[in-house]
Amino acid sequence: MEDAAASVHNAYLSTMVETVVSAFVKAKTEDLDEARALYAVALELDSRSYVRQVGARNRVALEAMLKTASDADFDDVGMTTFMLMGALLGPIRLLLEAKSPQSMMRKFRHQLESLCLGYLEREARPKRLAD
Repeated sequence: MEDAAASVHNAYLSTMVETVVSAFVKAKTEDLDEARALYAVALELDSRSYVRQVGARNRVALEAMLKTASDADFDDVGMTTFMLMGALLGPIRLLLEAKSPQSMMRKFRHQLESLCLGYLEREARPKRLAD
């Protein structure tokens, strides 16, 4: 996620979302059985500290990325980043908790892109051009 976010600094929001969502979904679903197993035992292993560290790093990377959007500014980029993280994590959690049909898996990335981009476009204001 950090690499994906860094790779699209100064890009359009749509490119940012496509890149970050693609990397996120790939990381989480490349091996679904393994991902589901790790998710299922995460609470038993008390991995909250590690999860918080990764989440904090991802938030920093996403916030830095959003600050450079070539077509948008955000009044509260910290809150926007927080909500973007929630928009990414919620659906993936639902996906991992359920035995989703393969037809849903094929549509998942596109639907997650729509969710994230729709939110960001709603919160964004047009980028001001330098005088």
